[in-house]
Amino acid sequence: ATHKEGGKMKLKLKLIDNPTGERVNVGNIVVAKAIRKYENSNSINFQIGEKVFGHVSICEINDQFLANPLDTIKLGEYYKARVIAKDQGKIQMTLRDSMMKQNLWDLVQFDSATVDFQDTFGDLEKQGDLRNKITKYGRGALEAGKLVFGYIANINDKGCFIRLSRDITVRCPITE
Repeated sequence: ATHKEGGKMKLKLKLIDNPTGERVNVGNIVVAKAIRKYENSNSINFQIGEKVFGHVSICEINDQFLANPLDTIKLGEYYKARVIAKDQGKIQMTLRDSMMKQNLWDLVQFDSATVDFQDTFGDLEKQGDLRNKITKYGRGALEAGKLVFGYIANINDKGCFIRLSRDITVRCPITE
């Protein structure tokens, strides 16, 4: 429900009262409340219903690669999110502005035309941003010798792990 008050529009948001999350589907745009940050896994949990929760990877917070993307999210605040995967009851979401636009979301779906996808996201790929391509093609988007951007997920004396997308992390060993 909405109503105007003093030139401003007030929104009353009702969270989905659906403990199983069955009404939340891939592609849905939802209102999500940030409830917990996981610094060790570089991710955030959101509440989208009374007993329905979603997860956002560090790679899905912003279209730009930021130094500290988790710092841009304030716990207790509401965000617009799109459901990008639902596997065994676990809901994965994105906050990236580009994925809120229906025409761009449609391009990363499997049945979209590859030419349109390349025309739209080709420049990002040249810069090393493969998130949209990975969303569309999975691991098949990766090629040897390709420049990629990601976030360091973990570091030790043998190397590091770099998160390229919500579901792909690569190992980079230290060589002498």
